[in-house]
Parts: sequence; C-alpha cells; structure tokens
Amino acid sequence: MVPVVFCAGVLLGLLAWSSGSLIPCMIGHVIMDIGLFAYWWTGIAGDFTARPITETGIDLLFVLACVVFAVSLLVVLHAISRLKRTKVTCLREGFDVASRNRSSKHR
Repeated sequence: MVPVVFCAGVLLGLLAWSSGSLIPCMIGHVIMDIGLFAYWWTGIAGDFTARPITETGIDLLFVLACVVFAVSLLVVLHAISRLKRTKVTCLREGFDVASRNRSSKHR
C-alpha cells in the first residue's frame, strides 16, 4: 500500500507543480479517495484485517513508521525555515526574486 500512496503523492505533486495551483490536486485527491473507498467497500480488495495498535502492541514496523515520519517532518520544517530566511534576506536587500528569475531566463 505504501508504494501506491507514495506514487499518488508524487503524481499530485507533479500536477501541482505543472499547473501552478493546488485546485487540480484537491480535485484529483477527492477522485482518488472516492475510488479507493469504493474499492474497499465492495470487498474487491478482500477483507480489511488490520487490527489497531491497542490490540497488537508496538511492533518494529510501527516504530519504523514513526521514525520515518519524524525525520520527514524535521526535513520539511528545516526546508520551510530556510525558505523563510531566504525570503526575508531578499526583502531586506531589495531583491525581487521573481523578476530576477524572469530576467535571467531572457539572457
């Protein structure tokens, strides 16, 4: 299931990047959710046999998933803080990053 979800996230990310908007991604996410839930509810995928952690206890896969989530969160927060610092520096120095990028493409 993880590879499918990862690929769906990559596709939605590419859609957002290419369209320059989150609206098509939101529509795509809704369509994927409807299809996925319909797939589960019809029983085509089989029975849902996963049990909650209160019944199974903490296992290695749960700990691994938590570590991956924590590392991913730290990477995203670090990237956001660097982007904020870059924006503030550009604003202080009077750079218009968008027009600067456009003018460098025309050279």
